[in-house]
Amino acid sequence: MDTDQDRIAEIETIVDGATLELILDTNAASINNWVRSGIIQKKGRNEYLLVSSIRRYVQSIRNKKGNNSLELQKRRELADTIRAEKEAELKELELQKKRGEVIAADVALKILIKCQAPIKAGLEQMPRLCYEVNPSDPEHARTILERHKMQIFESIEKSLEQIKELDSTDKPNDS
Repeated sequence: MDTDQDRIAEIETIVDGATLELILDTNAASINNWVRSGIIQKKGRNEYLLVSSIRRYVQSIRNKKGNNSLELQKRRELADTIRAEKEAELKELELQKKRGEVIAADVALKILIKCQAPIKAGLEQMPRLCYEVNPSDPEHARTILERHKMQIFESIEKSLEQIKELDSTDKPNDS
């Protein structure tokens, strides 16, 4: 029984570079690269082993497809892992919503605006009350009320900054 190598030796043909380029539908530069990488077997000056070279060329294509399949499989596994992590995060968020631990940002914003509007309106009215507060010196009353209004606004600003600081410390570090 003949081995593959014996059968190849019987049918092996030597061709020139132009013929090999024609058969493989390529150019001399690609042939030279494949010779350097061991895919194409060179017999002598401008002489190539046709059958052995074609077998190695086909094998290199199969190997490349195999490598691409492994790469694709790794990418799919990574995508599956990421998808599973995101689904777990989403489930946790849904549980937090059900327990009342979180609310949507638009709802929180509406609540803040609704709470803040009457406070702001009341503070804005304070300077207009100057005559009622001190009819004999409304300008002095205006100065006091304006200062008091600014102190309240500053307190609100400080509180907002503290809330922002708390919010930033609750977020996980990306490092």
